[in-house]
Amino acid sequence: MNLPKNKKQRFSLFAITLFLGILVITATFIVLKILTPKENFVYAKVKVAQGLWWASTQKPAFWFAKAISRGDSEHDLLGRTIAQVTDVRYYPDIEDKYNIYLTLKLASSGKGGKYSFKNSPLSVGSPIELELNRSLVTGTVIDMNENPFEEKYVDKKVLLRKIPAYRWEYNAINIGDEFSDGKEVVFKVISKNVLGYSNISKTLGEDRYLVLPTGSTLEISVLASIKLKYADGFYFFGEEKAVRPGATFSVSTPNFDFRDFEVVSLE
Repeated sequence: MNLPKNKKQRFSLFAITLFLGILVITATFIVLKILTPKENFVYAKVKVAQGLWWASTQKPAFWFAKAISRGDSEHDLLGRTIAQVTDVRYYPDIEDKYNIYLTLKLASSGKGGKYSFKNSPLSVGSPIELELNRSLVTGTVIDMNENPFEEKYVDKKVLLRKIPAYRWEYNAINIGDEFSDGKEVVFKVISKNVLGYSNISKTLGEDRYLVLPTGSTLEISVLASIKLKYADGFYFFGEEKAVRPGATFSVSTPNFDFRDFEVVSLE
């Protein structure tokens, strides 16, 4: 049975239009594939700052640190992974704020040591913005490498001291208290000791409390196991804080906020 002439013409026009549409879409993908530069992957360390990178930003709170996980990623319009979190660590700062450090695998265009990410320069000191699975992250690039970072972490017994200190501080420190950076335990109290200004040394057991007149000051010493990063002859806690005799040290545990402690020795 023959179709009427006008129906045949409409069918032919539809077929031609469909064919041309498929051809245009295919050609567009081919052109995008050809014109899109080949992406290289680089690795970057980022110090997170909550807020817009060009504004005065505050340090993130604990809830923000918990919103970022290893494996979080960002994808482009074609569904390709352009950023992936390979490591996340966080360390307490003042007023319940945290220093958060991310290790990222980034799809970057460029060569000869010059890179870009999402059409913006990518180098140490440059700002970066990421749209991850559960968070919008802004920060500053603090280190870069073409290969995965090879870092050396060591456990050190560090003797800490605080002068002057108060009896409530000594009593609040619990042996066994620890802090985790989100990946592993990096600080743990091994023992504590008190030295009164009368130069009488007295070590108390874990379950004993020091009783002194109200307002009396004393010297507190704490022996702790601390995981430190070793780089360029220095030991670092939290990526940036050098730990050496004479330096100050701070960290928070569930029972005590260590502030203004002095590093006496490392072994």
